[in-house]
Amino acid sequence: AARFGPPATFVLALDTGDAWTGPGTMGEVTFGQVIVDAMNMVGYDAMALGVKELQLGRDVLERRIAEARFPIVSANACWRAGEPIVDAYTVLAIGDHRVGVIGLPPPPDVPAEGFDVTDPADALARVLPEVAEVAHTIVLLTSLTPDEARVLAQRNPGLDLVIAGNAW
Repeated sequence: AARFGPPATFVLALDTGDAWTGPGTMGEVTFGQVIVDAMNMVGYDAMALGVKELQLGRDVLERRIAEARFPIVSANACWRAGEPIVDAYTVLAIGDHRVGVIGLPPPPDVPAEGFDVTDPADALARVLPEVAEVAHTIVLLTSLTPDEARVLAQRNPGLDLVIAGNAW
């Protein structure tokens, strides 16, 4: 339910992450460049950082982020030095309506070099009140499993929509 004013109707192009590479894809061959280019052409509104993007390594990941013409978000991924890779969330303005979009990748199965992914529940608890102050609607983008995402949604009633995609 919208926190301020009547509900709004709008369409957003969003992605839960783990989108830029995959076995046997052009994304894998181009280290995600062809996928970022396509997302730019489509006009994506926001994307959550996924573990597959993190596994590209810092240099390639920073290039792909710079090429993206849409915000990429993650509340719980940081470089080993503790600095955030991207913003925890973005706020999209649709007319007078503000949509907060939070990204949460799951911790990787195998520790990856150069970055850390903290507990998604802790990160969400930290950032959700801040987003609630500035957005009418709050969307969580995550590549957690649907069951993990459902638990987060049940424990965080401030979320209006959870989009979970875990294809790998």
